[in-house]
Amino acid sequence: MEVSFDQAFKAACENLRQISQRCLEPVGPGIWVSPWRDNYDSSRMLLPDFIHSHEVAGDPVVMVPNRDTLLLAGSEDPEALEKLVVIAEEAYKHPRPISGGAFCLGVDDQWVPFLPEENHLHGQKFRHLWIKSVGSDYGDQAEALKTVHEKTGQDIFVATFSALKKPDTGEVRSYCVWSEGVVAYLPRTDDIFFFRPKDSEGGEIVGNSCWERVQAVLGEKMKPVGLYPERFLVEGFPTEDQLAALVDPNWTVH
Repeated sequence: MEVSFDQAFKAACENLRQISQRCLEPVGPGIWVSPWRDNYDSSRMLLPDFIHSHEVAGDPVVMVPNRDTLLLAGSEDPEALEKLVVIAEEAYKHPRPISGGAFCLGVDDQWVPFLPEENHLHGQKFRHLWIKSVGSDYGDQAEALKTVHEKTGQDIFVATFSALKKPDTGEVRSYCVWSEGVVAYLPRTDDIFFFRPKDSEGGEIVGNSCWERVQAVLGEKMKPVGLYPERFLVEGFPTEDQLAALVDPNWTVH
């Protein structure tokens, strides 16, 4: 019998609901962890009714650091959030990691990234793990793209997703490098550095800016490729006027 995707998806969710009759297990005040070890923990995020059946303070915040670990806490519970990210950080080191990101179940039962502001009590911990996870995904993707380009003969540079830690604040920010004269796929990062080669072995950074500012000034030069995680095709380089509009006057090379 021919079955549509919607029918198959509904049946799969119902089967998952049936094998998820047990509740998550509490591992401390306001924090829960999955007991099954059946490789389906990430799929349980498709069951909002199941998630809502556990009492937390605020909106549900979930992390699935590996295929056998689902963690749940509340968005308004600082102590539970601290334990959540600590447990997730350790579990993300286990075999078959999935994601170091946290997700909040919000309006209309839609999952959205949970990234507290830097001044949030545990904001930096969540951000560090998120960047580590995204960086790993981009690294795997880069290897796959390079293999494809070697086979197809495409001359497109796959830019690296990198991160640096500010010594004064401890803040971690991701960045990539946009080089003049190079057709490239850029990863989505916090900041972009603009590099101008001088000869075959050297060159200089001529500026940098945050991603949002770059998109506002150079959006037409950055074409989404349609990958996950997303990359952006860049073929040109900013003009001097555009660089002047981008560069933070307080920025210096460290």
